[in-house]
Amino acid sequence: MNKRRLYERHGVREYWLVHPTDRILTVYRLMGTEYGKPDVQELAGETPIGALPGLTILWDALAGRLPCPEY
Repeated sequence: MNKRRLYERHGVREYWLVHPTDRILTVYRLMGTEYGKPDVQELAGETPIGALPGLTILWDALAGRLPCPEY
């Protein structure tokens, strides 16, 4: 069973996948009993955490610590 299905089954309201090399964040939010379409965004600016009201991640400070991607 994959993680997403397991999280859905146990009611995890939100989970994030951070892709540091691509500097992309994918957020899954529980809509009823299933996750809706993922929200994909750059690691820039800020992202509020839906499951923890009042808490926000400030990406500019964190992403600045990541090594530059080698293409």
